[in-house]
Amino acid sequence: MARAQRGSTRESKSNTAAADALETRAKALVEQVLRPLIAADGGEIELVSISAERLVIRLAGTCAGCPGRPYTLRGVVERAAHKALGPDIKVELSEN
Repeated sequence: MARAQRGSTRESKSNTAAADALETRAKALVEQVLRPLIAADGGEIELVSISAERLVIRLAGTCAGCPGRPYTLRGVVERAAHKALGPDIKVELSEN
């Protein structure tokens, strides 16, 4: 029993480290790549949450009501997220 607990502790630490690394890469993606692109058109982008399966962002400024927002989300944000975070990550828009 003690071995199983030790193994799960190691696995938990490994999962935490992987989650921390993913969050670090997601923050860098938003701050260094996406924010300048979005700001060039007067918009703003914020990282709401990140998990192994999904990246949730919020668009504001001129992007908030823009009819081209779905194209920005899929063509810019999702494409960059797939490159930086992996091809399986889903990008979602937070309305809050």
